[in-house]
Order: sequence, then C-alpha cells, then structure tokens
Amino acid sequence: MDERAWLEIFRRAILGQEQAAWQRIWERFQPEIERRVRRELAGLVPAGEEPGDLVQEIFCKFWEDTRSWDRVDRLLSDRGGEGAVSRLHSTAVYHVQKRRQRLVRGWIPLIRRNLPRLGPEESAGLRRLAGSDLPDRYGQVLVPHLEGRGSESIARELDWPVRRVSIQVNRAWERFVYVLLRHRGREPAFEPTFRFLIAPRPEVST
Repeated sequence: MDERAWLEIFRRAILGQEQAAWQRIWERFQPEIERRVRRELAGLVPAGEEPGDLVQEIFCKFWEDTRSWDRVDRLLSDRGGEGAVSRLHSTAVYHVQKRRQRLVRGWIPLIRRNLPRLGPEESAGLRRLAGSDLPDRYGQVLVPHLEGRGSESIARELDWPVRRVSIQVNRAWERFVYVLLRHRGREPAFEPTFRFLIAPRPEVST
C-alpha cells in the first residue's frame, strides 16, 4: 500500500476515530514495532518476559498522542516532515529507552551488593573499565569508590564537598551500568560475570 493510501487510513483513524482503521494500523505495524522492541531489549529483559505488554503500551500512547493532532496531511514521511509512521516509531524508541532505564536502575543495587563477591582479577578489570570508558567527571569518583574508598576520602582528594561526591557517585553508577552493557556486547566472555552481578540474592539476616 502506498503512502497516500496509508495517509487516508491514518486520517480515518485519527480524525474519524474509526475502529476498523485502527485495526488496519495495528495489523500492519504491530509486527514491525515488536521486532524493534525485541531487538533493542535483547538480552536485557528477564527470561520469559514477552514484549507484548510494552508493544501494547506503545500503541496506546501513540493513540493518545494522536488525539491532539488537528490534521494529518502534513505527516506524510516523503515530504520531509515527521510522518505518522515516524511518530509511531518515535513513541516506540521513547518507551524502549524508559524500559531500559528502569532495568538499569533496578540493577544498580544488585551490582553494588554482588560486586564484593567477585575475585580480585575481575574486580580490577571492572575498575579499569570504569577508568577507561567513563567520562572523567564520573571515573574520578567511581574508580576510588570501587576501590572501597568512602565519599569523605574522595572529597578530600578532589577538594569537593562530600555531598557533591555522593551525588556524582550515584550518577556515575547509572552510566557505569551502560558501560557494562556495551562491554558485554563486545566481550562474550563477560556474560557470566554480568549475569552474576545482576543476580538477585536473598538478604542474610543477622
């Protein structure tokens, strides 16, 4: 189906709120969006978790957004603007990024708890990775933090307020998890270590 035919379907769906038109859009683009979600979240989501709910969320948000559009004529992608299909993919990108961010933030406390369980060689490798792959403003606080130094010691060395160091360490951790993900993609041998770091472990009661 050519662009103009799809333009008419989008017009009927958006301006006319025709259920049949929305069903055509779902049938045509749902497999495409699901493939994108699977590709961009590959290896990140927990085993057994399907992307169906996220795909549904993407289409619901797209539908909600279109209710504020007063026209769709200008949304043909071949006119150089942001087409309706591009809007749908932009919505998918946003939701995938938010899902990835939630996963990363959920991993941080697990990694911080599991890190001391690593052997000396693995721990040293992660410190080198933090020093080489993080921007200096994050590496200069996270590397000594990974060495076991406290915020007060780091603050004295950098001549920073302790609160600034604590804030920067927290920010550095989120960026460091993305570094670990990139390293995981480059080095298949790192996979067992990464899985170990993000594995939930029961709290030990005392």
